[in-house]
Amino acid sequence: MDADDALSTDKNIIENGTYADRAINILSSCYDISFVHPMTLMFGEENKLINNYPLTESLVMQKHHVPTWIVYRKEEALCANLYSEAIDKWQDWSFAG
Repeated sequence: MDADDALSTDKNIIENGTYADRAINILSSCYDISFVHPMTLMFGEENKLINNYPLTESLVMQKHHVPTWIVYRKEEALCANLYSEAIDKWQDWSFAG
C-alpha cells in the first residue's frame, strides 16, 4: 500500500475478515483466479467509488488502473518473470507491464 491508502475499518465491511485475509482465502481456494483487488473509495475532498468494475487480466496488462493493493500469487509472478526485487519504486506498474 502507498502512504495515501487506507484499509477500511468499518465493522460491517470487515466482519468476515480484512481485505488481505479475504484475498488470500480466495487465492488459496480458487486456483483459476489469478489476482484479487478491492473496490476503491476515494476519500478526502471527494468521497466516491473508483475502480468499482471487474479488473481483468487484459486491463492489468494494459496498465489500466492497476491498484497497488492488488494481491496475486508470488510464485506465479516469479514464474512469469513479472517481479523483480531490483525495482525500487513503482513495482505495481512494472508488474503490470
